[in-house]
Amino acid sequence: MLLPRFDVVEPESVAAALEALADSAARSRAVAGGTDVVPDLKREYDRRLRFPALPAFRPGPFPERLVSLLRLSELRGVRVDAGGTTCGPLATMSELAADGRLAGPLAALADGAASVGSPQVRNRATLGGNLCNARPCADTAPPVVALDGMLTLASRGGRREVRARDFFTGPGQTVLAPGELLTAVRFPPQPPGCGSAALKLGVRRAYEIAIVSAAAWVALEGNRVRSARVVFGSAAPVPLWVEATDLAGKAPDEAALRAAARAAAAQTKPIDDFRASAAYRRQAAEVLAFRVLERAVARARGAA
Repeated sequence: MLLPRFDVVEPESVAAALEALADSAARSRAVAGGTDVVPDLKREYDRRLRFPALPAFRPGPFPERLVSLLRLSELRGVRVDAGGTTCGPLATMSELAADGRLAGPLAALADGAASVGSPQVRNRATLGGNLCNARPCADTAPPVVALDGMLTLASRGGRREVRARDFFTGPGQTVLAPGELLTAVRFPPQPPGCGSAALKLGVRRAYEIAIVSAAAWVALEGNRVRSARVVFGSAAPVPLWVEATDLAGKAPDEAALRAAARAAAAQTKPIDDFRASAAYRRQAAEVLAFRVLERAVARARGAA
């Protein structure tokens, strides 16, 4: 497949990147690892040349300029301080999967990162790219939402913060305005007794797009659940947040977790497509919800 013609700029600071994105912002697009952007451009260019009647995944004009973020060292890495844990949007999936600071309460993010693609893709793909591409099957989106992450969005005019659960507006769509850039993903401090987990279902064990995925966050108080939630991927147009209110105040035994998983899965809005039927996705969502809740509880007990 061919690529459309475009320019590439490589700013060396966030300020310079924001200037580049603001200049003709509607026709500029940020790119980091390129594992989603470049294939998307190839597929869309091929579609417009050969199959113009088919719908586009991401409507609108092709970007005339790609703004490479790879030289922006301030957007890399993971930082932990009294204010919580901050992940740079250029943190790769391999880095997140291997970072011991994401164990315990934030382990769902490491789980999600470890499930992305293949080792080669994980070495290149970034957290920011996976979130901003906004595919319903994005592997890190459910964990980031389940952990109640806060996203910092910057532009030439200033900065704003958006809850991860409010960031996604539809398949391939987010609240990012033209000229804005995701510059940080921040998670609040996690008190003792919290745990999280994420899993996905695919036909293969690796290099697979999720048929359905789930992430859970659980907070225990003694041997009772204080709070819990499940977030599904590939089960609605955007990551689906479900508060497991039925678990509050209960001991997290198998019966309680299965009932909570059943109630959570009933709220999914899956589609029929060539990967799976809606009925299969809903059934799988219940199984995954139970498993991530069970794993999150086990991790919470280890952290208590």
